[in-house]
Parts: sequence; C-alpha cells; structure tokens
Amino acid sequence: MNQSQPAVRKTYDPRTTFDPVKRLLAKTTNPKHRAILENHHIHGLLEVTGRWQQILSPALTVDHPHYCHSDGLRTTVYDGRDSVATFYGGLFDSGMLNLLGPMGDDYMVSDWGFATFGMWGYQLTGPMAQEYGFEIDDLDAHYYMTQYQTQTWCYNENAKLIGEYILEDPGTRIYWKMDPSEVQSGEKHLQILEEQYQEAIQLPQYRKLLGIE
Repeated sequence: MNQSQPAVRKTYDPRTTFDPVKRLLAKTTNPKHRAILENHHIHGLLEVTGRWQQILSPALTVDHPHYCHSDGLRTTVYDGRDSVATFYGGLFDSGMLNLLGPMGDDYMVSDWGFATFGMWGYQLTGPMAQEYGFEIDDLDAHYYMTQYQTQTWCYNENAKLIGEYILEDPGTRIYWKMDPSEVQSGEKHLQILEEQYQEAIQLPQYRKLLGIE
C-alpha cells in the first residue's frame, strides 16, 4: 500500500471521542436504550483511562462475554472473561490506548444493543506501520492511518454487555508519514480523557454503575 497525501490531515481528537453517544443519549427516552448507551459511555471512559478491569464487573458485563474483532483479513475471537481481559491488557500494554479513536461515528441503538459506523484514526510507530504492510522509509518516524470500521455491541435484557463485534475495512485505509510536529502525546490525550471520566462520575447513573457511594 502506498502512502497518501490527503488534502486535510485529519486525526483523532480525544475531546470529541464521546460526543456521538452523548448526542444520542440527549434525545433517547426509551429506558432500556438509555441504559445501554450509559453502559457504553462509562465502558469507553474506563477503557481509555486505563481502568479496563472495571469493564468486566458484573454491573457492566455478563459473566461470559464474547468479542470478535476482524481486520478484514482475519478474525480474532476473545471468548470468556479471561480471554477478553487479555485483549484489554494487550491494548493497554501496546501504548496505543489513547492514540487511536473515532473521528466521527454514526450511532444507532435498539433493544438488542447498538451499532456504529465511521472513520477511525491510529497513530503508529514505524514498526507498527510496517506490520500493517505499509511502505515506510524510517522506522524511527511516526505514521498516521485512517480507516472506516463498523462496530456492533450486544446487550442482554438487563443492559449488560454480552459482546462486541468490530469489523475494519482495509480497503479504506490511507496513511502518511507524520511530521515530528504532528506527533501526538498519549499522556496529553490521557489527561483530556481523564477529565471527561471525572466529569462523568459526578452523575448518579454512572456512580451507581461503578458502585461509588
């Protein structure tokens, strides 16, 4: 795959990560749909702030979750609590946790769960870009990749997460070599997301889900 030079180098902005779900919550009145979206919102905040172990609490997730992630070439299945924990732990250890995210997802919610579609952005190190099969000229540089992907998250009758199904579209991938001045800081992103988490847990519905007195 060759590098692209998009007219506008749009990248992931952590300040807008949860705007789509908050907009949908603002106009959703169905109690179960609201419960699903609230579960997802706090799930996302726990994930991006490194509190992923709490995602697997009985208040948020069923006893035996099932995740399927496809990059368009292969599908990886995480079946059961221990396997899903391995997924989150690996994402956290990769250093990518706050350097990838949605760049404007469309959401829909129903009794079974919700689905999203939109572009995602990923900041990659040189070796990571090479693993994607990109033609790179500097392993010490950073590269940026965007792609479209869909996500389907399923919930039970009590609005607890059953599993998530993520499908990436490799045919939509573009990437470019980042100028050093463009390289984003994971620490700065974490600070922005931590502020959003602290704001959210002031709300009673999220305190209840997390067991905060």
